[in-house]
Amino acid sequence: MVQSLTSAKSKFLSLVKMQFKVLLLSFFCILLVACVGENENTNNDTKSEPDKWWERTDKYKFCYGKITAAHKANGLHKRNRLKSIEVKKALCKIAATSKTGEGSYWLK
Repeated sequence: MVQSLTSAKSKFLSLVKMQFKVLLLSFFCILLVACVGENENTNNDTKSEPDKWWERTDKYKFCYGKITAAHKANGLHKRNRLKSIEVKKALCKIAATSKTGEGSYWLK
């Protein structure tokens, strides 16, 4: 009888140890998945471009069209296309985001 109790106790402890190991392994798997997901979100945030909301505004689009017409008229559009685009983006960002009227000339 004593031997069967000892054997039952040994089996019970073995089962508890195994369940503990499974529980511990599950916990680490959950942590690993959470960490990987967190790192993926962080990596995506650092790689993505900042939101250029002003480029979607009507003011920006109107300004861009007006400056493009001016650059075509004076030849900058053909002579130095990259500089023309750079200037248009800078001026129209100011015009679209200004609270005090900077760049408003191009919105007339």
